Amino acid sequence: MLYCLTASNARRHRTSFAATARRGVRPLIFFIVTVAAAASPRATQADVIDLNVTLGPESTHYTPHAPDPGVSSAMVAASSFDALSAHFADLGDTTVNVHFNTPITADFTGVGEFTIIYDIGLSYNVSGALNNSALSASFLNFVGDALPAPATHDVMLGGPGSTQVRLIQKYVLAAGTHFSFDALTLSFVAPASFMTNFPADGLSPNIYITGAEYGLADPMQFVHITTIPEPASICMLGLGALVFVRRRR
Repeated sequence: MLYCLTASNARRHRTSFAATARRGVRPLIFFIVTVAAAASPRATQADVIDLNVTLGPESTHYTPHAPDPGVSSAMVAASSFDALSAHFADLGDTTVNVHFNTPITADFTGVGEFTIIYDIGLSYNVSGALNNSALSASFLNFVGDALPAPATHDVMLGGPGSTQVRLIQKYVLAAGTHFSFDALTLSFVAPASFMTNFPADGLSPNIYITGAEYGLADPMQFVHITTIPEPASICMLGLGALVFVRRRR
């Protein structure tokens, strides 16, 4: 009888110890997995930066930033924009999207080019720079003649210590090309190896657009930008309409 009680107690102790061990192992495994995940390189994570730009009217002509010598580009004011402020050294592979939220219409009667240039900063450090031809473009509500493959789709971001970002998307168009769209997005990927940190206070962009036949002085002759009123202007128009309605009554 004593032997049976002792054996039974032993079995109970073994069972209790095994259950306690299992309960202790589970939190330990969870802790190890959590620490390993936290310590894993940032390169395994994908990041996205979205920059929104609303274009204003054409303001001045400018030549040096055009992809082809002798072809002038028109500087276009940005009525609103998201400044670039990114510490790429702290990010993994990062997709950068620049959204031009402005309708554009083009009507080319002769052979020419349609180019959009997004340009920031002046200093450019070659060491550690991101320089490739992997810029892509997507259009919202595109209507008209299909665009050919881009002749230029360049991404240029300076290395550490730089402030320069330059995106160039250029299409060479046949005579009689007509199209319109409501918005355009230029996208590229900055790999985790790209280590430039841009200023915390952000950088404002310069926008240049070419929409002309070769040899013409006016780079915007065949491209029309539909400017979008600022929210304050819309409010003022709304108030004016209310006053007008009240007077009519």
